[in-house]
Order: sequence, then structure tokens, then C-alpha cells
Amino acid sequence: MHLNHSAKIFLTVLVAAWLLLTAGVSLLVIVFGHWDGPWRDMWDVTPWLHAAYTKSFLWQDLWTEYGNSHRFYIARLIWLADWTLSGANNHLIICISLICQLGIFLCFFKQFRLIDLNYSELLLCTCLLVFYLVNPSQIFNYLYTFDVQWFFVTLCTVVSCFLLSKNDKQYLRLAVVFLLIVIAGGNNFSGL
Repeated sequence: MHLNHSAKIFLTVLVAAWLLLTAGVSLLVIVFGHWDGPWRDMWDVTPWLHAAYTKSFLWQDLWTEYGNSHRFYIARLIWLADWTLSGANNHLIICISLICQLGIFLCFFKQFRLIDLNYSELLLCTCLLVFYLVNPSQIFNYLYTFDVQWFFVTLCTVVSCFLLSKNDKQYLRLAVVFLLIVIAGGNNFSGL
């Protein structure tokens, strides 16, 4: 589809307004709708957090299951950091989730640029990506801070795929991909 300059400007403004409204409402709900401390099955991990906070836990406790959980050491260390640094107000965890989403956006956007999309294709793909990453259905995943693991695993997976999309066989890149796989697995067993 060939668009003249005025049509491109109008389409850009229209799509940007839609994205800003959708993402803005979602972010406002996240900022004003979050709660402090654990919620739902996060209460299952509070004994571990208390032991970690009082320094009476063992490092192997990072791997123990609780209530058939699959959240391993990275997510637990993030929760511990939130409890220690910000009094369990979940701000740190929400910020990490948003940073993971930003990383995912940057990987996809870089890939969009590499495949040389035309203006309207780039605009459409970018809009769909932003809507996918920050939309009303994602609000629960941000507010339910246990879901930081999913954002982290997705970021590790997307960065790994981006790195593997290169045609050269650099061993450093393969080592980074392997490390990301280990990190994803350490954050959530599903990451393996």
C-alpha cells in the first residue's frame, strides 16, 4: 500500500493516539492499582521470604518447591530484593517486569528494522507489538508480581532467538544464548 505524506502523518497520529491511550490506561492501572506485599498464592512463599529476610535460610532453599511451585532462585531473589530494598511494596518487581517488556520490544523492533519493512508495515508491526506488551489483559500479570518470572523467561527467550537469528557462528554469541537458557530455567522450570 502506497501512502502519500499527509496520509502517513494522519495514520501515525491516529495510531499513536490509540497506543498512548491503551498503554496509558494500562500503565495508570498498574501504578495506582498495585498493592503492597503478597497476594494470592504468594502467601505460600512468605515463610521462605521471612527466613531469607532474617538470614536463617540455606542457599539450597532457593530450589525447594512450595505448593507444587516452579518458581526457582531468580524470581525468589527478586522478591527478596523487593522485600529488603523497598519494604515489599512490589515497585521493584513491577519495574523489572516493565524493563523486561522494554527489552522484548527493543529486540523485536531491531528485527523489524533488519528485515527492511516499509513505513506502513513498520508502523503496523510496532503498534501490534506495543499493544501485545502493554494492553489491558497484561495488567493482571504486572499487578500479580509473582508473574515477573514469565516476563523474565520471555525476555531470555526473545533475546536468545534474536541472537540465534544471526548467520555467523560466533562462539561468544552461543555462550550468551546458553547462559540465557540457564537463567530462564533458573527463573522458572518452564524456561528450560
